[in-house]
Amino acid sequence: MIENIPVIKSIIELLAVIWSFIRGLFGGKGKSDAQVDVPKKTIIVIPTPGPFSTWWHMGSWSGNPAMQVVGFFKVANITKYKIFLCAAEMKKTKLLGRVTVMDSKSLEFNAIPPTSTTDLTFHFFVILLSKKKVRHL
Repeated sequence: MIENIPVIKSIIELLAVIWSFIRGLFGGKGKSDAQVDVPKKTIIVIPTPGPFSTWWHMGSWSGNPAMQVVGFFKVANITKYKIFLCAAEMKKTKLLGRVTVMDSKSLEFNAIPPTSTTDLTFHFFVILLSKKKVRHL
């Protein structure tokens, strides 16, 4: 698989050249109304100060040891677009967790409004099924 990476890169570059040629033939040099500028940075996450802003708890799930990890943060949307956060990622163990965002105006869990700050909560449930398998919810 690794030996095919230069070939795949060459194919992608060739397709990009062909696409730019076709766009040039049909006068598609400018941006269309459907294109959007994707910002390089979208959000800033700031820990909520306090002794209970992050915590963990041990328990069990169907007789297996389990750990819950929870965190509360402030999140600022620095774009002109609504931002939907789908999951939180725990990098050390490569787990995905649930993330919820509260809209400051509607008090519902959904998108982060453009250029605003709101509350963010993440939850990880780590369940040890055996010595080699870890399950997350």
